[in-house]
Amino acid sequence: MDKEKILAMSRVENEKKDPFELEVNNKAISIAHISTAIILFIIYVTGIMVNGKRDYLIWSIMAVNMAVQFMYRGIKLKKKDSLVLGAVWAVIFLISFTVGMIKLVKG
Repeated sequence: MDKEKILAMSRVENEKKDPFELEVNNKAISIAHISTAIILFIIYVTGIMVNGKRDYLIWSIMAVNMAVQFMYRGIKLKKKDSLVLGAVWAVIFLISFTVGMIKLVKG
């Protein structure tokens, strides 16, 4: 391959990878996670104050969100640390979801 063809292929490949846009998307995801955690915390605390019960299903929402994000990142970027974090969040999800469902069914 000649130099011009390689450069042309590289430009096409990187066309959709604008660094500024990627950084904005990453920041948006971080802000969304923080906002979600705050809202879930408020709902959780309100539930404790109103009826004295802890709703673990609320935390399963955040845990599955984080598990999927880290697993996807780990698979796509071939990063073992992201896969491990994804697995940890998946375990947290399974525990919180199971406990929450048991409490929901038992009343």
